[in-house]
Amino acid sequence: MNAIDRFERWFGNSIKQLQELSTKDGAAATLMISIPLYERFVIAKLKQDGNPADEATMRAEIGSDLNLDNGHRRVFLEMFRNGFTHQRMAKDGKAKWMVSHVFGATPEFKTIVGGQHICLDP
Repeated sequence: MNAIDRFERWFGNSIKQLQELSTKDGAAATLMISIPLYERFVIAKLKQDGNPADEATMRAEIGSDLNLDNGHRRVFLEMFRNGFTHQRMAKDGKAKWMVSHVFGATPEFKTIVGGQHICLDP
């Protein structure tokens, strides 16, 4: 079994099962799985390209990859990276979060009912 097969078995199949939940409640668990994997991907890509993989460079790369300005990037990383990675839920802060298939794969900041929300389709 190669690395791609293992990745699919360990992570891909789990995410597929979460997508098939009849209640559509798999978003939080999907984010708990995918956010650390995304960070690992960013670090690996930086190293592969010969760039430093320190915290500042990683944060800048995430902002660039997700098309977020510095302010939105900080809010997103605090809420999702620190929240889901360490607390297993979005961290309460400067924005709320909303997930739905109607949103895109990258986070968008939207004002909904007078409050700022980070919207995405995990």
